[in-house]
Amino acid sequence: MSNSPPPVLLQTVEAVVRLGSFKRAADELLITPSAVSHRVRSLEALAGQPLFIREGQGLRPTEEAVALAEIIERANREVTDRWRMIVGGGARRHFQIQCMAAFADHFIFARMAEFKRRFPGFDISLTSMIDFDPKVCGDADILIGVGQRPDNDWRVENLLDLTGCLITRTDKVGTIFRDGQLFGPLLGYSSTADNWPGIADAMQTTLHPEAQMIRFDSVASAVSAVEAGIGAALVPYWIARDIAGSDRISIVNDDVPGPGRKYWLAVRREVREISSVDRFCRWLAATVAEDARLPIAPG
Repeated sequence: MSNSPPPVLLQTVEAVVRLGSFKRAADELLITPSAVSHRVRSLEALAGQPLFIREGQGLRPTEEAVALAEIIERANREVTDRWRMIVGGGARRHFQIQCMAAFADHFIFARMAEFKRRFPGFDISLTSMIDFDPKVCGDADILIGVGQRPDNDWRVENLLDLTGCLITRTDKVGTIFRDGQLFGPLLGYSSTADNWPGIADAMQTTLHPEAQMIRFDSVASAVSAVEAGIGAALVPYWIARDIAGSDRISIVNDDVPGPGRKYWLAVRREVREISSVDRFCRWLAATVAEDARLPIAPG
């Protein structure tokens, strides 16, 4: 017996799971409902277990059937994309990504060699943004942002909880607090990092009434100001972790939660159905999840 069942049986099960009935699957496959039922029984016999639970006049797919259908559906998309490329049907190869600059530096540019190896036919143009603005996302196919999310034309999923670290130059640690309160100067860089009263509260302290606050145009500028000894900045955990090994930079607090804020990934709905885009999104989500678990190096 072959290691894999006949493709026609797999395609039939995928159609039944997706459409919810033998009748609708039969209409799509241009066969009779009894033929669909026969194919399903044949695959169940090969699997040695039921793939659908019969409930009265209806049926419910098992977890195994749902998982199998998802794999088949992804494979169908990849075959369709590849066939369009073969026959010159114009499968898309170039996509516009609009992304938070610091996120792009750490998670995309730093892994460009791996990206090119995994997605040799997937070309991107990447522009940076400070905060998401639906009026300026333009022709972007993929957005990576924090805070406000795009509308229903996009499929949105969470990527990473926004946990921050308060950093300053090592020789300035003693100036960050005054009379037990957060003093600074405090260096912000967007609306996501300027809520200093909330940040102080998350650190179980309060903001000094004379605290000075300075705003920069990006997290990179704020980090450069920290390195120059200007003050303290709240930066994402993974940025603080990268520079924590330096003798010049100290982490004052390494667990400041962003209240309800998360990095999110948004893809235009019609674009997410393209197999290369789906693979890229799954790779990025897995990369971010793995990276987020890495601890800050001691010292």
